[in-house]
Amino acid sequence: MADSAIVPLLSYLGWSFLPNFGTNILQNVFYRVTIRAGQPHPQPGTQQYARDHRRIRVVVLCLYLVYTLAQSLYDVKLAGDFYTLLSVDPYRTTDKEIKSRLRRLAAKFHPDKIAATPNSDQTQFLQLRLASETLTTPSHRYAYTHFGPAVLTHLPKPDENNVKRALEGKRTET
Repeated sequence: MADSAIVPLLSYLGWSFLPNFGTNILQNVFYRVTIRAGQPHPQPGTQQYARDHRRIRVVVLCLYLVYTLAQSLYDVKLAGDFYTLLSVDPYRTTDKEIKSRLRRLAAKFHPDKIAATPNSDQTQFLQLRLASETLTTPSHRYAYTHFGPAVLTHLPKPDENNVKRALEGKRTET
């Protein structure tokens, strides 16, 4: 969902219209629940109506903010985290440790190693390579750490020939 171009538009529309719409609905429900039958509801323009409207609007905005943050965290979790994928500490790891961890995981997930299993694909290995290349390039690592996985769409793509050579390298050595 985070890759869609419509998401910013929907977010803008949500923040523009939903709080007003939700506040009006909740205020009507609030008055129907709290005011006895036969008594008049506060009318727009009165102090009580304005006070209740502000309080309900704050609640609606807080709830929508919590929803937006939860959705963002879910999108980040869904996209995965390179540090978790490589099992390295984001604050104290070095390029040498990342490369070492990639070698260990590549030995486990390389397409030649898992070729015996049916329906095996190269996605796990390619994800490991992308994680390693992103985290070992200082500018890419800074952008990934500070702006999250969405920044990968704006970074230059890794050289396709290097990935193909890495995949074919083990095949030619044996």
